[in-house]
Amino acid sequence: MPTSLKLFLPSLGECLGYSVGALYERQRALVGLGLLHSVSGRGPGSGVRLAPGAAATMICCLLATDNLSETGEWVRELCESQTSKVCKLTGERKFQAALTKVLSSREIAWAVESVHADRDRAEASITFYRGRVFRTYFSPRRKKSFAPISTSAWLHRDALRALVQELHKEIT
Repeated sequence: MPTSLKLFLPSLGECLGYSVGALYERQRALVGLGLLHSVSGRGPGSGVRLAPGAAATMICCLLATDNLSETGEWVRELCESQTSKVCKLTGERKFQAALTKVLSSREIAWAVESVHADRDRAEASITFYRGRVFRTYFSPRRKKSFAPISTSAWLHRDALRALVQELHKEIT
């Protein structure tokens, strides 16, 4: 049973369609940026602990950019994007915290239809169903200028549900 994020990367890659190598490089970049916290040492108990928050940060990284060299500020801005009111699904204001809540609870995760990120503006949204469709928008503190061509990334519900299933097998 993996206790580290590194040992969970094969499951994460299978759910999201990324190679273990690409995910590990992102994990290392996020540790270097201070967005993931690592316990020093070698062997069991060292490295980045597997937890919903660590998985949420990895997802933020994948949603923010395909380019590893752009990982820094793009990921930080997306993680810290916030909504003006609390998210009706998670009760959180920041995107990374809301995504952590989604990954922490099967009940919450099963309500999610999709997670979206506008890569050029560091904006995100979580679309969910609770009797009707709701969408919570998260925006960066500093508004980015309008991009004539915008790129987006989506995490669809089936991939999210598969990821939550795998994550909960390992942490419970």
